[in-house]
Formats: sequence, structure tokens, C-alpha cells
Amino acid sequence: MVTLVVDFDNSLTWNGQPINGEADLQAHLREIASGPEASRPEFHLQPNRLADYKTVIHVMADAQRLGVTKLVIVGQEQFADGK
Repeated sequence: MVTLVVDFDNSLTWNGQPINGEADLQAHLREIASGPEASRPEFHLQPNRLADYKTVIHVMADAQRLGVTKLVIVGQEQFADGK
């Protein structure tokens, strides 16, 4: 499992390490999208509730375009209605 956090200021961290621009983000996404699908790690996207929607959607679009198939959005449990 890998975790990408989108912080309140739209900065990105990958497993606690800062992402330094678009090329760095795409390199990380390509790495987890390579290899057999069964062995690919889950990609946990954890947006801060104050992060811009545009930034979160951009990350999701990059992940999809680059072949990430196991995407989970985490950290929004406060919005679950329990049904």
C-alpha cells in the first residue's frame, strides 16, 4: 500500500515524502502501475478536507491515465452515513 496525501495547501506527500512537481508524481504513479496487476499495491489517496477539488481530481486523472487500478480514497469517514 502507498499513500498520497493532498494537504490543505495542495502540497503532496508520498508515504510521508514530499512530491516535487508533476514529473515526480507521474514517476511514482508509473512505478506502482507497472508489473502484473495482482501484485500492484493499493494506492490510497488521502485528501485534506481543505484541499482544492481540482488538485485531488488531477491526481486521480493522472493515476487513471498511467494505469493505476487499485485506487482508494481514504480519510473522509466523517461523511459516511453508516448505511
